Amino acid sequence: MFLIWSLLAIFYCYWYFQDTRSGKHRPPGPRRQPLLGNMIQIAKADPFFSHLAFHKLSEKFGGLMRLKVGFQDVVVVSDFKIMQDMLAKDVFSGRHFEGYMKERSFEKDLGIIFTSGEMWNVLRKFTVKNLRDYGFGRKQTMENTISGEVKQFLTYLNSSLASSNNSSLRVERLFHLSLLNVLWSMVGGKTFSHDDPQLLRLLKINEDLMRAGNFGANLAFAFPFVAVCLPSYTGVADLRKINGVFQEFIREIFAEHRRNGKFASQPSSFIDVCLNEIAKNADNPSSYINEEQLMITIMDLLQVGSETTGNTLSYAILFMVLYPQVQQNVFDEINSAFPGDSLPTYEDRTL
Repeated sequence: MFLIWSLLAIFYCYWYFQDTRSGKHRPPGPRRQPLLGNMIQIAKADPFFSHLAFHKLSEKFGGLMRLKVGFQDVVVVSDFKIMQDMLAKDVFSGRHFEGYMKERSFEKDLGIIFTSGEMWNVLRKFTVKNLRDYGFGRKQTMENTISGEVKQFLTYLNSSLASSNNSSLRVERLFHLSLLNVLWSMVGGKTFSHDDPQLLRLLKINEDLMRAGNFGANLAFAFPFVAVCLPSYTGVADLRKINGVFQEFIREIFAEHRRNGKFASQPSSFIDVCLNEIAKNADNPSSYINEEQLMITIMDLLQVGSETTGNTLSYAILFMVLYPQVQQNVFDEINSAFPGDSLPTYEDRTL
């Protein structure tokens, strides 16, 4: 027993010396422990919400703070000025891309969320340029698409309220159908009715994916080996299954566009342009544009494009429910700016 404790003491002293020496040029932070890192301090600061724990710890260690979550080194930025400076530099544009996150893209650097460097620059420019051709960022096209979708959303909203006898309406994911529809008008070249099976299937896949994965904020992030040993317990097995369903859905869309036969001569969407580019570069193995790349890029666009905006709008509804005076102020301002049944236009941004 004495030998075991002696070995543990030697290990701790060696680890402490190495950790102290390696941390000289890093931001300040609480003292870390072997294996667990700062998980104990994070749990003590707030056992339920990590963002509140980070905020509390940052009050002591500053707006740029170093933590270790299990085996992972983390830098927490909670100062607006520091964050602004960092986000303006490309060197900080990379993302954590290991373990089960890498499985999503066939163990390769694909898509526009998790890539960086030259590939990210090339793919971002290619994506933005070709999405613009089908409405992205173009005032008139976007306005027409969004206005049409707003009208369809209002019809859907009134129908949902009528079916519930105007008693209640579930707001969670209320806006996601419309957001996916607007995105798909550029990505896939068409829009759906709100009861279309294909659109509802896409919504269900996206919803299941978001519920299954916390994008790093779980045990698999802190201890990657746990994801390998216990994939079902960490949710990694569910992520693999749902990602496979999502990829199969997109393969079906590709096959549909290829059967149409017009993707080269009369492209009508971002997918058509990409399929044509893939065909032209079929003999060029160094091309960044290939079928796997296109698949992951579309997954990125649909997941990030709908989830971020949809959750923001849902939060706005929750905020107004919790603060009725804010709700009344918003209602009065909308009625003042847009009397009757008139809808806002792009030009109304200056109001």
